[in-house]
Amino acid sequence: MALSMEWAFPQLTKVYKQQPELVETAVQQMLQATPDLTWSLVISAYQDEDINLGKAASLLGLHELELRDQFIKLGIPLRIGPATIAEAHAEVQAMDSWFVEGMTLSERMEVLIRSGFATWNGGRLSADMPTIKTKGDKTVSQLVIEDRE
Repeated sequence: MALSMEWAFPQLTKVYKQQPELVETAVQQMLQATPDLTWSLVISAYQDEDINLGKAASLLGLHELELRDQFIKLGIPLRIGPATIAEAHAEVQAMDSWFVEGMTLSERMEVLIRSGFATWNGGRLSADMPTIKTKGDKTVSQLVIEDRE
């Protein structure tokens, strides 16, 4: 059955409002069956600045550095660092939280995630994953290890 997309997409939006689970399941199945469409949607969202590089990599099941390399090869502009002064302040505040006495690791990570400075899928940190430097010239991994000791 071939449906006209001109009316199908607006109708899907209406159905989504009434039966979100039905539409979400169908879209997830479609995206799993067509990785090229998933790639296109994620890259479009990245280019529209709806998501950052880390989120795009997560959605595509890639490491952020791997996606970064692919973007460079494809000529897709990288957005690295804060886009606004407010984002820069949020990053500094998040990184400062690592040096606040008495904060637990969970509280520190929560600040980083809430500020948008970090994303986390809930998995354990891997020792071989690339890390970022903090303003104290330690890597986040080193701070985590110190916190655990």
